[in-house]
Amino acid sequence: MSTYDVVVVGAGPAGCAAALNVLRLRPSASVLLLDAAAFPRDKTCGDGVAAEVFDLLDELGATGVRALGVAAPRLRLRTPQGRVVHRTAPRPNRVVTRLELDAALVDAAVAAGAQLRRHRVRTVVPHGDRVLLDDDVVARIVIGADGAHSVVRRALGAPGVPPSSTAVAIRGYTPVAAEPGTLSIEYAGGAVPAYAWSFPIAGGGANVGYGVFDERGAGNRASLLERLAALLPGQEPDPSTLRAHHLPLSTAPRFQPDGRVLLAGDAAAKVNPLTGEGIFDAVASGILAGRSALRGDDAGAAHRAAMERTFARHHRHVGTLARLAARPAFLDAAIGAAARSRRVFDCAVELGLARGTVSPPHSRSSPRTCRVPRSAARSGAAQPPAPGCEPVPADGPRPPGSGRQDGMEQVVLLDDDGNPVGVADKATVHGASTPRHLAFSCYGVDDAGRLLVTRRARTKTAFPLVWTNTCCGHPAPGEDMADAVHRRLADELGIRATELRMVLPDFSYRASQDGIEENELCPVFVARISGEPEPRPDEVEDVAWWSWSRFRAAADDPASGLSPWARMQAPLLDVLADPLLVGARG
Repeated sequence: MSTYDVVVVGAGPAGCAAALNVLRLRPSASVLLLDAAAFPRDKTCGDGVAAEVFDLLDELGATGVRALGVAAPRLRLRTPQGRVVHRTAPRPNRVVTRLELDAALVDAAVAAGAQLRRHRVRTVVPHGDRVLLDDDVVARIVIGADGAHSVVRRALGAPGVPPSSTAVAIRGYTPVAAEPGTLSIEYAGGAVPAYAWSFPIAGGGANVGYGVFDERGAGNRASLLERLAALLPGQEPDPSTLRAHHLPLSTAPRFQPDGRVLLAGDAAAKVNPLTGEGIFDAVASGILAGRSALRGDDAGAAHRAAMERTFARHHRHVGTLARLAARPAFLDAAIGAAARSRRVFDCAVELGLARGTVSPPHSRSSPRTCRVPRSAARSGAAQPPAPGCEPVPADGPRPPGSGRQDGMEQVVLLDDDGNPVGVADKATVHGASTPRHLAFSCYGVDDAGRLLVTRRARTKTAFPLVWTNTCCGHPAPGEDMADAVHRRLADELGIRATELRMVLPDFSYRASQDGIEENELCPVFVARISGEPEPRPDEVEDVAWWSWSRFRAAADDPASGLSPWARMQAPLLDVLADPLLVGARG
């Protein structure tokens, strides 16, 4: 009988994320992935993958997943009364079939050191400091990521998910897409919230389906297909591709007991009740489970606390909005507001596709992403420059040290794919419609375990007097990104980094305040710092030493005065659990 450090039941996004994070944090761990299916295999899903999912997967080492499927940069939503919002999303989402996505994640987990075995688990019996599965496998920790009808969840004695917190969806594939490059949603009228979707897939077809957000109003298969046909005429799915599924919504009672068995993804009822999206929550909860799995007897309690800290506020907000969205008048008003206001639209997308909460009224903030931040400051091509900027030479950007002309600091301008297209003076680049440019954020922790936070100078053009991470800056044209971080720490704060690593290579965002916009591709670094801060008054108004828990609490509080980019970075950093950062004690 084999014994493993961690056995993960279910090799979908949640299970693979858990396995990858265990092996990222403890490469010597023995990890077994069990799944009843052989890969590649199909899975009932809308196939839409939020941009934020790729941020998490990149940090886990599954970087190739970002290139799968097809980009869907736009969203179109229409209510039964004809209210429509049709906008470019704050970040380009993708449509990746689960046949491709899950197989790629399994391959990444196996490449990282996990063993994959085809096996349907039937019994899970905790016994002291071990867990026995089917009288065949022994685990020190079990992670149940085995979906909506989880055997692991039932073995723990979890209550059933009530019908009011269970969605029912049917999905198929059609050769016709409603609108290429666009995730299209048609809301249905009626007493129970429901909608039809059409998401374009690679090759010109679409994933189409119909979902009902209360099992009591779902009806039978024929009625689901009838409603789908009414909302998406001309997009009849191939009958051989039709599959139906139950989705346990996050409005269900939370359940995670103490002990050595953890739950993630659908097994933990982590489906967004506003949209039915589940892949972001699956990956994020899998990452948390992988981290907690290393806690031994304390694993269950640690995982419960981590899930509550990470998801509680988001779940409260989307649960409330899901109830309100059942009212036609509210849905019409919300779609109308999103059509009129970019801020409202971006907030709605983040709520529906990732881990967003209701944004504060004073700022517009939404993350964006790009694939090539590591090279953006070091490679370029001859492309048309943005208006009012100097083009990048055909042989590449200037060498380090040439980022100033006539004493002016310059920034690297980027296109939507992260390629350099020119340079501009930093002093004049920020305005009401700031062009996209390259930047970085750094979080510094000293040897005493304290996180250094700073308050931006009152003379700053963008976001004066807000508290934020240790430092931010812009690499000069041709300057290595890490060199730019070291330079900025020394110039702005008089400190140095003895250890520096990039933890969010593809983070990007837009945010506005008082008519000034930030629009940055902004890789995030964590550093171990030394020296007492001696801040430059034209850059930094004040400094303080915080714990990571205090910083996270500020990020969750819209009234805290923390910068919008720090509020977006903090939950991603918390999920990734860099040991230097999350150990900061203040």
